[in-house]
Amino acid sequence: MNFPSWWIEVTGILAIINIIFFIILIILLIVVMKQIMGLMPKINATIVKVDNTIDRVEAVATKVESVADSAKETIEHIGIKARQVSNSAESVASAAASQIASFTPVLRYGMLAYKVFQVVRGVVSGNPNTFRRGRKHHQKSLPRGD
Repeated sequence: MNFPSWWIEVTGILAIINIIFFIILIILLIVVMKQIMGLMPKINATIVKVDNTIDRVEAVATKVESVADSAKETIEHIGIKARQVSNSAESVASAAASQIASFTPVLRYGMLAYKVFQVVRGVVSGNPNTFRRGRKHHQKSLPRGD
């Protein structure tokens, strides 16, 4: 086959350019590998530091868990004590209420005796309306529905 001479020249030039680019690519690959190899000690040191940090974090997490467990136990203990105090206060209040309830009839009869005494004093003094006066005065202060 006959190829024009310019075709062979262009193909030769492109082949030479391709070889030059391939050589440049190999040189760049070698440079990058040297750079990576130079960084390997730093990368290994960083990996060791990260491993140490992970160990410390795990130790701190263990301590935090133990503190959380201790706090939980303390809070539960405080809750039990608070319930005991609450139950004690409730029993004291119940006892006080029962004592006051037992004292209520005495107050009721005492007030009744005082009212009877007022009526008797009003009758003796000649003014039988003494007991009613307080009621009328109270009724006057209320608005009338008329």
